[in-house]
Amino acid sequence: MDKKQLDKLESVKKALASGKSIYMTKWQELAQFLGVSFSNWSGDATSEKLADTANVTDSTADEAGDLMASGIQGYACGASNAWFTMAFEDEDNSKKSSLSGALKECERHLYKQFAKADFYTSSFSATLSNVHLATAIIWMEENPQRNQPSYTVLHPRDCNIMENAAHEVDVLFRDFWLTQEEAIEEFGDSLPAEIKNGKDPMQKFQFTNYVGPRSKFDMKDAVPGKKDFISVYWQTGRTRSTLKEEEYDVKPFAVWRWSRPIFGGAWGADSPGMKQLSNIKQLNGLIEDKTRLSQLQAQPYGKKTRGLKVNLVPNGFTELGPGEDFTVMRFQGDLSWTESLIKDLQQRIRSAYYSDYFLILSSTIEQRKTATEANGLQEEKSVIMSSFFSRMGAEFLEPVIEWTFQNELKHGRLPWLAKFQESEIVGKEIRIDFVSQLAKTQERATRHAPNQAYMSQLIQLMQVFPEARYKVDVMAYLDDVAKDYGTDDKIVVGTAKAKKNAEAVAQAQLQQAQQQQQLDQLQQLGGAYKDLSQDTGEDSVMRKIQEG
Repeated sequence: MDKKQLDKLESVKKALASGKSIYMTKWQELAQFLGVSFSNWSGDATSEKLADTANVTDSTADEAGDLMASGIQGYACGASNAWFTMAFEDEDNSKKSSLSGALKECERHLYKQFAKADFYTSSFSATLSNVHLATAIIWMEENPQRNQPSYTVLHPRDCNIMENAAHEVDVLFRDFWLTQEEAIEEFGDSLPAEIKNGKDPMQKFQFTNYVGPRSKFDMKDAVPGKKDFISVYWQTGRTRSTLKEEEYDVKPFAVWRWSRPIFGGAWGADSPGMKQLSNIKQLNGLIEDKTRLSQLQAQPYGKKTRGLKVNLVPNGFTELGPGEDFTVMRFQGDLSWTESLIKDLQQRIRSAYYSDYFLILSSTIEQRKTATEANGLQEEKSVIMSSFFSRMGAEFLEPVIEWTFQNELKHGRLPWLAKFQESEIVGKEIRIDFVSQLAKTQERATRHAPNQAYMSQLIQLMQVFPEARYKVDVMAYLDDVAKDYGTDDKIVVGTAKAKKNAEAVAQAQLQQAQQQQQLDQLQQLGGAYKDLSQDTGEDSVMRKIQEG
């Protein structure tokens, strides 16, 4: 990439940063009431510092955000959940049973990698960022030391993003800082001499990384190769040459937004945190006022003779000389109105973060014990919570799954697919679809509700009208249920085999009934013969047989 192309990227970055400024103001206002994760908005990572909480008097928003993020992340992609399955994008590949088995092994491998890596911690941080700031940016890269992927949530302060005509974010500029040693390890001999030969090994230097489609900004031939996405690194403010150039099949980042602004733009909007900023600020102000008023009631001001030392400790005495005096000025005021406003604002904030909803769900789960009730609750939750996950699956989980699969394939950690010949896999590239278990649960809940209602009515009618059972194909219904619940094909037998098994059982039952009938007849004959043999009277049948 030449200097002219780098200058163009630098100018694009500055334009995007200018457009981001309206969000930065809101983010900084909100961040002062949140946790440590949202500290330092100065834009200088060389002087990182924790947020100043001296003026923070209430933590309602911070606590409500933690609860909501835990609920969403734990339910959508928690470490204890089977939260995704994979399928081939190509239908010809998806129909091959041998490949589907290999894909299942790959799926299990990805679950292990997510558990080993920092995905679940990072996904919580991403959810927290989305809940508060309406945007979460996740950077994905290979960790060569541990031979596994790595996931990092980026501070929006350090990022600039851009979306395409389909409203998908496909451009990322990210600034980051490295020490001299870290920079040498990352970029090697391509670094400027002043960095390589610097005397302070702990001095930090700022770098910029651009990732975007090869087709954008006239960059088709800027980086060697033909893959869809390119990546270039340079020292921030110095665009004479790149430090490193790469290309990717899929973008190594994901941008998840709470919702997209009506007026357009790449950054998210209307998150609970951003919508409640005015209430959060007012609440902190009211609590500060209440604290001052309470102090005035407990420690009121007063007036005294000049020079007089007043002893205001409990049971203290103040000696008064001639003409000396002091008076405590009692504060008159009712704090109940202030307390009422505080409670109202706290409830508004909790409501915006759906705190009561997530608390009710967790308590309901504890109360319901049976498998049927638990399954019903799961599906009920899926339908109600669908609004939270409409963008999460498309903008966060699917890109993560796709990149992770391609990364594992690239580094040879998917031997189950490697053993197949190229002729067995249709297409030059293996593409994977993310199938959300949450979406499948939502679909089950909506699709099966009519079927379940119909079956319930049918069973009731069968009690008075037995012929009603012929109105339903039970085998087809069970196949449909097994498919929706993702039941293993090894467990569910085909309809033809099920009917054959049923016929075999019916035949065996018929034979058993026939044998039992024959046995009953023999037992009846034996009993009759016994009765005849025991009857020895003059007119008995046995006496007549014996007398000839």
